[in-house]
Amino acid sequence: MGLVITGMHRSGTSMFGQWAAAMGLSAGDGPGYETTSANPRGLYERQDVVEFDDQWLSILGGSWWAPPFVKEQTWRSIDQAHLDRDRRALDVFRADFTDWYVKDPRISLLLPLWDRLTLQRLPVLIGLRPPRDVAMSLNVRNGTTLRRGLAIWLAYNRALFRHTGGRTFLILDLPATMRAPGDAVERMAALSHAAGLPVTGGVASIAAGVEADLLRQDCDRLEGSAERLAQDLDPIYRELAAMHGTVQSDAVHRLPLPDWAGEALDELSEFWSLQQRAEALEGRRGAWRMPFRRR
Repeated sequence: MGLVITGMHRSGTSMFGQWAAAMGLSAGDGPGYETTSANPRGLYERQDVVEFDDQWLSILGGSWWAPPFVKEQTWRSIDQAHLDRDRRALDVFRADFTDWYVKDPRISLLLPLWDRLTLQRLPVLIGLRPPRDVAMSLNVRNGTTLRRGLAIWLAYNRALFRHTGGRTFLILDLPATMRAPGDAVERMAALSHAAGLPVTGGVASIAAGVEADLLRQDCDRLEGSAERLAQDLDPIYRELAAMHGTVQSDAVHRLPLPDWAGEALDELSEFWSLQQRAEALEGRRGAWRMPFRRR
């Protein structure tokens, strides 16, 4: 059995991955990432897992920044031979590999695939952060427009909470976590116990290592029309944040999709398709470069 740590990008998943490692869960043998100014403590993320998930997002018609909408029938229709081959790609898919964790925000979009590959409904720790903070963080880090950042936040959470049925999961809201890290660590340990995973690290020492000043882009209000769009997401965020710290079981949440968010996601999908076409042409023509910004 293993634990999936996921949620929208910029929502504390790296910190939760660090906690999982401190509790004694194994990330496996894949290569990790070096520390960066954006994540000075590390990502607690494996390069081979990210590459694996990126490949599947591309197969499904998108990427982390252009989330594909996948019909339920598509998950059921994945070829068994393809799944058997992919089970050999990562050690976490081995039947004899136990007490592990995997952390990647992209799994928010791929949870049914991971269920099929591991042959079980995996328990999930979900990092949640206010949509304004995420949109501002993506804007500063990647240049993503606020409107599109808000839409991506919604796409990740819609995909994730469509597939929380039949499994144990825990939401850790990042602002609430930073206010009471000791309580959040205890709640995560309770999730691990509920999933039958061992907890060998000290809860107090893990909580003591939390640095609140590493949390950037704490945003109360967005500029211009983006604030009105963010207000559409406030009820959704409040509904999810209200579940902070309580181990859930078999709860599904069908989150709405405002028209503006659907339009923004369609734009991102179109840009992704243009990028794929341009890269294919570049491969044939050599020096030709794509003249579009992706976000």
